[in-house]
Amino acid sequence: MYLINRELQKYQKEDDIEKNLFEEFKVGISIKELAGTRHHREVLDAIENMAKQVVKFEYTTDGKDRHLLGTPLIHWFHHKYGSSEVEVWVPYNALKFMLNTASGFTLYNHYIALGLKSKYAKRLYDLCCEFKDTGGFAMSVAKFRAMFMLEKQYSDITALRQRVLDPAREELRSYADVWFDYSITKKDSRSFNQMAFKVYSNHNKDTAADKGVYNKVWGFLTVSFPSQVDDKAKVIADTLLNQGMIMEAWRKFERIAQGCEAKEMTKKHVVNTTIKILREDFNIKK
Repeated sequence: MYLINRELQKYQKEDDIEKNLFEEFKVGISIKELAGTRHHREVLDAIENMAKQVVKFEYTTDGKDRHLLGTPLIHWFHHKYGSSEVEVWVPYNALKFMLNTASGFTLYNHYIALGLKSKYAKRLYDLCCEFKDTGGFAMSVAKFRAMFMLEKQYSDITALRQRVLDPAREELRSYADVWFDYSITKKDSRSFNQMAFKVYSNHNKDTAADKGVYNKVWGFLTVSFPSQVDDKAKVIADTLLNQGMIMEAWRKFERIAQGCEAKEMTKKHVVNTTIKILREDFNIKK
Protein backbone atom coordinates (compact mmCIF):
# COMPACT_ATOMS: atom_id res chain seq x y z
CA MET A 1 0.00 0.00 0.00
CA TYR A 2 2.67 2.53 0.92
CA LEU A 3 4.61 1.78 -2.29
CA ILE A 4 1.48 2.40 -4.39
CA ASN A 5 0.78 5.57 -2.42
CA ARG A 6 4.30 6.81 -3.03
CA GLU A 7 3.70 6.74 -6.79
CA LEU A 8 0.35 8.51 -6.42
CA GLN A 9 1.53 11.53 -4.45
CA LYS A 10 1.99 13.77 -7.49
CA TYR A 11 -1.76 13.57 -8.13
CA GLN A 12 -3.05 15.61 -5.20
CA LYS A 13 -6.36 16.90 -6.58
CA GLU A 14 -9.40 15.11 -7.91
CA ASP A 15 -9.23 17.22 -11.07
CA ASP A 16 -5.74 15.85 -11.63
CA ILE A 17 -7.08 12.32 -11.34
CA GLU A 18 -9.84 12.94 -13.85
CA LYS A 19 -7.49 14.68 -16.28
CA ASN A 20 -4.53 12.35 -16.07
CA LEU A 21 -5.75 8.99 -14.82
CA PHE A 22 -9.19 8.55 -16.39
CA GLU A 23 -10.65 5.40 -14.81
CA GLU A 24 -7.51 3.82 -13.35
CA PHE A 25 -3.83 4.41 -12.72
CA LYS A 26 -0.87 2.16 -13.52
CA VAL A 27 1.82 1.83 -10.86
CA GLY A 28 5.17 0.11 -11.36
CA ILE A 29 6.53 -1.54 -8.21
CA SER A 30 9.88 -3.21 -7.63
CA ILE A 31 9.38 -6.88 -6.77
CA LYS A 32 12.65 -6.93 -4.85
CA GLU A 33 11.49 -4.06 -2.66
CA LEU A 34 8.29 -5.94 -1.86
CA ALA A 35 9.78 -9.39 -1.46
CA GLY A 36 12.92 -8.77 0.56
CA THR A 37 14.33 -12.24 1.16
CA ARG A 38 11.15 -14.02 0.06
CA HIS A 39 10.60 -15.80 -3.23
CA HIS A 40 9.13 -13.54 -5.90
CA ARG A 41 6.31 -16.03 -6.49
CA GLU A 42 4.99 -15.28 -3.00
CA VAL A 43 4.74 -11.58 -3.85
CA LEU A 44 2.84 -12.26 -7.06
CA ASP A 45 0.47 -14.58 -5.21
CA ALA A 46 -0.16 -11.89 -2.59
CA ILE A 47 -0.92 -9.30 -5.28
CA GLU A 48 -3.28 -11.77 -6.95
CA ASN A 49 -5.14 -12.26 -3.66
CA MET A 50 -5.29 -8.50 -3.20
CA ALA A 51 -7.00 -8.17 -6.59
CA LYS A 52 -9.68 -10.64 -5.53
CA GLN A 53 -10.67 -8.82 -2.35
CA VAL A 54 -13.15 -5.96 -2.06
CA VAL A 55 -12.46 -3.41 0.68
CA LYS A 56 -15.05 -1.11 2.21
CA PHE A 57 -14.58 2.49 3.38
CA GLU A 58 -16.95 4.84 5.14
CA TYR A 59 -16.77 8.56 4.48
CA THR A 60 -18.84 11.70 4.93
CA THR A 61 -19.86 14.54 2.60
CA ASP A 62 -20.97 18.01 3.67
CA GLY A 63 -20.13 17.01 7.21
CA LYS A 64 -23.34 15.00 7.61
CA ASP A 65 -24.11 12.51 4.83
CA ARG A 66 -22.47 9.15 5.44
CA HIS A 67 -21.50 6.80 2.63
CA LEU A 68 -20.20 3.25 2.32
CA LEU A 69 -17.93 2.51 -0.64
CA GLY A 70 -16.81 -0.92 -1.73
CA THR A 71 -13.95 -1.25 -4.21
CA PRO A 72 -10.99 -3.47 -5.04
CA LEU A 73 -7.69 -1.75 -4.32
CA ILE A 74 -6.31 -2.99 -7.63
CA HIS A 75 -8.06 -3.96 -10.86
CA TRP A 76 -5.39 -6.19 -12.31
CA PHE A 77 -1.63 -6.61 -12.55
CA HIS A 78 1.01 -7.56 -15.10
CA HIS A 79 4.46 -9.05 -14.68
CA LYS A 80 6.90 -10.03 -17.42
CA TYR A 81 8.87 -13.09 -16.34
CA GLY A 82 12.49 -12.20 -15.78
CA SER A 83 11.78 -8.52 -15.14
CA SER A 84 12.23 -6.83 -11.78
CA GLU A 85 8.90 -4.99 -11.75
CA VAL A 86 5.20 -5.71 -11.49
CA GLU A 87 2.64 -3.26 -12.90
CA VAL A 88 -0.53 -2.70 -10.88
CA TRP A 89 -3.69 -0.93 -12.10
CA VAL A 90 -5.51 1.01 -9.37
CA PRO A 91 -9.23 1.81 -9.88
CA TYR A 92 -10.58 5.34 -9.66
CA ASN A 93 -12.50 4.93 -6.39
CA ALA A 94 -9.44 3.45 -4.70
CA LEU A 95 -7.45 6.46 -5.94
CA LYS A 96 -9.92 8.78 -4.25
CA PHE A 97 -9.37 6.95 -0.99
CA MET A 98 -5.58 6.87 -1.22
CA LEU A 99 -5.27 10.51 -2.26
CA ASN A 100 -7.77 11.77 0.32
CA THR A 101 -9.82 13.60 -2.33
CA ALA A 102 -13.15 12.62 -0.81
CA SER A 103 -13.99 14.29 2.50
CA GLY A 104 -13.68 11.95 5.43
CA PHE A 105 -11.05 9.63 3.97
CA THR A 106 -7.82 9.19 5.90
CA LEU A 107 -4.48 9.38 4.09
CA TYR A 108 -1.32 8.45 5.95
CA ASN A 109 1.74 10.68 5.91
CA HIS A 110 3.83 9.16 3.11
CA TYR A 111 6.93 11.06 4.26
CA ILE A 112 6.79 9.22 7.57
CA ALA A 113 6.00 5.88 5.96
CA LEU A 114 8.94 6.14 3.58
CA GLY A 115 11.27 7.33 6.35
CA LEU A 116 10.63 4.35 8.60
CA LYS A 117 13.33 1.69 8.37
CA SER A 118 11.33 -1.49 8.88
CA LYS A 119 8.94 -2.67 6.17
CA TYR A 120 6.74 -4.05 8.94
CA ALA A 121 6.66 -0.63 10.63
CA LYS A 122 5.61 0.95 7.32
CA ARG A 123 2.75 -1.47 6.83
CA LEU A 124 1.60 -1.18 10.44
CA TYR A 125 1.79 2.60 10.14
CA ASP A 126 -0.64 2.33 7.23
CA LEU A 127 -3.05 0.32 9.39
CA CYS A 128 -2.68 2.69 12.36
CA CYS A 129 -3.57 5.67 10.17
CA GLU A 130 -6.55 3.83 8.71
CA PHE A 131 -7.97 2.97 12.13
CA LYS A 132 -6.79 5.86 14.32
CA ASP A 133 -10.27 7.43 14.38
CA THR A 134 -11.83 4.21 15.67
CA GLY A 135 -9.05 3.62 18.20
CA GLY A 136 -7.88 0.25 16.97
CA PHE A 137 -8.54 -2.90 14.99
CA ALA A 138 -8.50 -6.68 15.35
CA MET A 139 -7.83 -9.67 13.13
CA SER A 140 -6.87 -13.30 13.28
CA VAL A 141 -3.21 -14.28 13.48
CA ALA A 142 -3.67 -16.12 10.18
CA LYS A 143 -4.95 -12.98 8.46
CA PHE A 144 -2.07 -10.93 9.87
CA ARG A 145 0.45 -13.46 8.58
CA ALA A 146 -1.16 -13.44 5.14
CA MET A 147 -1.29 -9.64 5.05
CA PHE A 148 2.40 -9.37 5.92
CA MET A 149 3.46 -12.41 3.86
CA LEU A 150 4.67 -14.23 6.97
CA GLU A 151 3.00 -17.59 6.40
CA LYS A 152 6.39 -19.32 6.29
CA GLN A 153 8.27 -17.11 8.74
CA TYR A 154 8.26 -16.70 12.52
CA SER A 155 5.82 -19.55 13.09
CA ASP A 156 6.43 -19.23 16.83
CA ILE A 157 4.42 -16.41 18.46
CA THR A 158 7.45 -15.32 20.48
CA ALA A 159 9.46 -14.89 17.29
CA LEU A 160 6.58 -12.96 15.70
CA ARG A 161 6.57 -10.60 18.67
CA GLN A 162 10.35 -10.15 18.81
CA ARG A 163 11.07 -9.89 15.09
CA VAL A 164 7.99 -8.08 13.76
CA LEU A 165 5.57 -6.55 16.25
CA ASP A 166 7.79 -5.21 19.03
CA PRO A 167 10.41 -3.52 16.75
CA ALA A 168 7.65 -1.95 14.63
CA ARG A 169 5.83 -0.70 17.72
CA GLU A 170 8.97 0.94 19.11
CA GLU A 171 9.88 2.50 15.77
CA LEU A 172 6.44 4.05 15.38
CA ARG A 173 6.42 5.23 19.00
CA SER A 174 9.80 6.92 18.48
CA TYR A 175 9.39 8.41 15.01
CA ALA A 176 5.77 8.52 13.79
CA ASP A 177 2.67 10.53 14.65
CA VAL A 178 0.72 7.39 15.57
CA TRP A 179 1.77 4.12 17.17
CA PHE A 180 0.15 0.95 18.48
CA ASP A 181 0.09 -1.53 21.28
CA TYR A 182 -1.23 -5.04 20.82
CA SER A 183 -2.34 -8.26 22.47
CA ILE A 184 -2.40 -11.83 21.14
CA THR A 185 -4.94 -14.19 22.64
CA LYS A 186 -6.47 -17.64 22.30
CA LYS A 187 -10.10 -17.93 21.21
CA ASP A 188 -11.64 -21.41 21.14
CA SER A 189 -8.18 -22.77 20.47
CA ARG A 190 -5.13 -24.12 22.29
CA SER A 191 -2.88 -21.87 20.22
CA PHE A 192 -2.75 -18.09 19.89
CA ASN A 193 -5.08 -17.15 17.04
CA GLN A 194 -6.42 -13.63 17.63
CA MET A 195 -4.75 -10.19 17.60
CA ALA A 196 -6.06 -6.86 18.85
CA PHE A 197 -4.34 -3.52 18.17
CA LYS A 198 -4.88 -0.26 20.05
CA VAL A 199 -3.86 2.88 18.14
CA TYR A 200 -2.48 5.94 19.95
CA SER A 201 -1.59 9.46 18.85
CA ASN A 202 2.03 10.30 19.47
CA HIS A 203 1.65 13.69 21.11
CA ASN A 204 4.68 15.92 21.55
CA LYS A 205 4.64 18.71 24.13
CA ASP A 206 5.80 21.21 21.54
CA THR A 207 2.90 23.02 19.84
CA ALA A 208 4.50 22.85 16.41
CA ALA A 209 5.03 19.13 16.73
CA ASP A 210 1.40 18.69 17.78
CA LYS A 211 0.41 20.27 14.48
CA GLY A 212 2.51 17.75 12.62
CA VAL A 213 5.19 20.22 11.55
CA TYR A 214 7.98 18.26 13.19
CA ASN A 215 6.94 15.08 11.36
CA LYS A 216 6.76 16.95 8.05
CA VAL A 217 10.26 18.39 8.49
CA TRP A 218 11.71 15.09 9.64
CA GLY A 219 10.05 13.25 6.76
CA PHE A 220 11.24 15.81 4.22
CA LEU A 221 14.81 15.58 5.48
CA THR A 222 14.84 11.81 4.92
CA VAL A 223 14.90 12.56 1.18
CA SER A 224 18.37 14.08 1.61
CA PHE A 225 19.44 12.01 4.61
CA PRO A 226 17.86 8.52 4.28
CA SER A 227 17.03 6.88 7.60
CA GLN A 228 18.30 3.58 6.20
CA VAL A 229 21.81 5.09 6.26
CA ASP A 230 21.84 6.96 9.58
CA ASP A 231 19.68 9.08 11.89
CA LYS A 232 20.94 12.43 10.58
CA ALA A 233 17.45 13.52 9.45
CA LYS A 234 16.05 13.05 12.94
CA VAL A 235 19.04 14.73 14.58
CA ILE A 236 18.60 17.81 12.36
CA ALA A 237 14.82 17.88 12.96
CA ASP A 238 15.41 17.64 16.72
CA THR A 239 17.90 20.51 16.51
CA LEU A 240 15.42 22.71 14.65
CA LEU A 241 12.69 21.84 17.16
CA ASN A 242 14.86 22.48 20.22
CA GLN A 243 16.00 25.83 18.81
CA GLY A 244 12.43 26.91 18.10
CA MET A 245 12.98 27.04 14.34
CA ILE A 246 10.85 24.10 13.22
CA MET A 247 8.00 26.27 11.84
CA GLU A 248 10.39 28.52 9.94
CA ALA A 249 12.20 25.49 8.54
CA TRP A 250 8.97 23.98 7.22
CA ARG A 251 8.02 27.26 5.54
CA LYS A 252 11.27 27.04 3.59
CA PHE A 253 11.05 23.30 2.92
CA GLU A 254 7.37 23.09 1.97
CA ARG A 255 7.77 24.47 -1.55
CA ILE A 256 10.73 22.17 -2.17
CA ALA A 257 8.68 19.24 -0.90
CA GLN A 258 5.89 20.10 -3.30
CA GLY A 259 8.36 20.33 -6.18
CA CYS A 260 9.80 16.96 -5.17
CA GLU A 261 6.39 15.28 -5.07
CA ALA A 262 5.44 16.76 -8.43
CA LYS A 263 8.80 15.60 -9.82
CA GLU A 264 9.61 19.16 -10.86
CA MET A 265 12.98 18.89 -9.09
CA THR A 266 15.57 16.16 -9.36
CA LYS A 267 16.68 14.44 -6.17
CA LYS A 268 20.14 15.98 -6.58
CA HIS A 269 18.59 19.46 -6.79
CA VAL A 270 16.49 18.78 -3.68
CA VAL A 271 19.49 17.53 -1.71
CA ASN A 272 21.71 20.48 -2.71
CA THR A 273 18.98 23.04 -1.97
CA THR A 274 18.20 21.45 1.40
CA ILE A 275 21.85 21.42 2.45
CA LYS A 276 22.22 25.06 1.38
CA ILE A 277 19.18 26.18 3.39
CA LEU A 278 20.36 24.29 6.48
CA ARG A 279 23.82 25.81 6.23
CA GLU A 280 22.92 29.41 5.33
CA ASP A 281 19.63 29.90 7.19
CA PHE A 282 20.06 27.69 10.25
CA ASN A 283 23.82 27.30 10.57
CA ILE A 284 23.51 23.50 10.39
CA LYS A 285 26.18 21.73 8.43
CA LYS A 286 25.61 18.22 7.11
